Amino acid sequence: FSTTPTSHVVSSFNLFWPQSGRRRREWRDMAANDALLLEKAAKCLQEVAKPSAFSLTQLEPPSASFSFLAPEGSIWKGERLRARLEVKGGELSWVFESALFHPNVSASGRPCLGGQERNVHSAADLYLHVCSLLCSPNSDDALVEEAALLYRRRQDEWSRLALLLFRKGEGEGR
Repeated sequence: FSTTPTSHVVSSFNLFWPQSGRRRREWRDMAANDALLLEKAAKCLQEVAKPSAFSLTQLEPPSASFSFLAPEGSIWKGERLRARLEVKGGELSWVFESALFHPNVSASGRPCLGGQERNVHSAADLYLHVCSLLCSPNSDDALVEEAALLYRRRQDEWSRLALLLFRKGEGEGR
């Protein structure tokens, strides 16, 4: 284990980036393709969501940050949720930046679509699956057992706690 000062660690990134040749061109092309995919995905989300419900806040590959109004059937109805799309190697993924206490959303903000991943072919599909998940949590295929257990046994208590934690995380503290 090296005790290299952190000022030298940044330059070590170049060890992973090919210095020349075909491999470097492949990596550069892959990054360009990811950036293009991200732009298309962000545009697609803007078209699928109601214009008043969607707001792109940052588009800087490999991710795009945005906010959207939670769907009508969810406990967060009317709340603005923050999320991020990430692209790596042509794969699109969703990450919540808002803190959600949800059976199918990990502490890192990544949702588990419970086998629905194979049905996701576009950013629009991903958005619709996430909205469905927010409205109808799948407590049988949970990432967060505590949330799933509370959701199954006392939905009203889960709803109250999930909203409280969300608002506290957003700085509202209501």
